[in-house]
Amino acid sequence: MPVAVAAEPAFTMHKRDLTGTTLKDFAVEVDDTSRPLVVATTEVSFRIEEDHENPLVILGSKEIPLDSTATEALCGFLHIPKPFWKRLQPDERQYIATSRMLRTEGTASFMLTKEKKVEHLVGIHDTGKPPINPRRLVEVAMETMSPNALVYDYRKTVEDFSFDCYVPEDSKRQVIGDKAVGDLSYGGITIGQDRKRNLSPYVAPWFMRLLCTNGFEVQAKEREEKVDGRKCETVEEVIGQLEALANTAFSRVEGLMTHFYDLRSRPVKNVERTLRNMAKERGMSARMVTALEDLAPLAFGDIAVTEFDLVNLITNQANDPSLEGRYAVRREYQVAGGDLVAAHDVRCSLCQHKVN
Repeated sequence: MPVAVAAEPAFTMHKRDLTGTTLKDFAVEVDDTSRPLVVATTEVSFRIEEDHENPLVILGSKEIPLDSTATEALCGFLHIPKPFWKRLQPDERQYIATSRMLRTEGTASFMLTKEKKVEHLVGIHDTGKPPINPRRLVEVAMETMSPNALVYDYRKTVEDFSFDCYVPEDSKRQVIGDKAVGDLSYGGITIGQDRKRNLSPYVAPWFMRLLCTNGFEVQAKEREEKVDGRKCETVEEVIGQLEALANTAFSRVEGLMTHFYDLRSRPVKNVERTLRNMAKERGMSARMVTALEDLAPLAFGDIAVTEFDLVNLITNQANDPSLEGRYAVRREYQVAGGDLVAAHDVRCSLCQHKVN
C-alpha cells in the first residue's frame, strides 16, 4: 500500500533567521577602506574599444578597469541611464563619457580600492561633497543605542547603504509587549543614505516583534528625521545632526510599540475588505494587495481577527524566503506595517475605509 504523506499546511508564518551580529562587529564589517583620488578633468580619459576586452578609465598615470561596479558609479555620477549605456556602441560610450566628464570642470573625485594589487573604481562624487564612510552611520546607532545592539537586516551597494537594528534582549528600555506569554517587541532605528547621489542620510523609528521576527519601519517623512545637508559644510556636521535626529527617532519607538499592541483591542468585521483597504492606502501594488487578500482566509479561518493580526500578516510577508535579496520589496511591507501602527486610523464600520 502506498504510504500516506501528510499534507503541507495551507499557511505558515515566515520566520527570519536573526543575524546575531552586534553593531560593534557590523561597524568593522562595513568599514569603507576606499581612499579618494582627486584628479583634474583634463587627466581623465576612457579607453573603450571594440577589440579591448577590459575597458579602462585612465586617471593620470593610472589605468583602472571599467568593470560593472565602476560602470555603475560612472553612470550614476554622469546621469547616464544604465539601460541606455548598455545599448551604446563602444565608440559612442567613449565619446559620451569623455565629453560629459569634461563638463564637470575638475570637480570629480574618484574612490579607489585595491584588491590583489589591482585598483578598482568603486565610486565617483563631487569633490565638494565627500562621501560618508558607512561605518560612521553605524557608530551613530551605537551611540544612540548600544554597541551590543543587534543588526536585523542591511543593504550595502554602490548606490545605497541602509540597516535596521534593535536593542539587545537584556535591554532595560524600548522593550514592550506581553511578558506573561513571551510576546515582546524590541525597539530600534533604521539609518540609510543614497550613496549614488551622495545625499544626506536619514533615520527613522524601527522595531521588531520577536515572536514572528516581523520588522516595522515608520518611514522618515518628517523633515526632523532627515539631515539638512544645506546647513552642513563638513561630514562631521552631518554626523552631528544625524546623532541628534537618531536620538529623537529612538525616543519615539516605545510609544509606537504601545500603539502596536493597542491594535489587539480593535476587532475587524470584514477581514478581506479591511486588509485590502489597509494595503491600498499604503500605496501597495495591485499584485501585493491581491496576494494578501488570498492569504487572509488561510491565515485566519473562522477565528476572531483584530487589526493587530492584519498588520502582522502584512509585515510577515517581508520574511518570505522568496524575497531574499529583494530589499526594496521587503522594506515596502515593513513600511506599510509601520505606517499603519503610527497612523492608528479610525475606520468606517461599513466600508472599512479610514475616516481620519
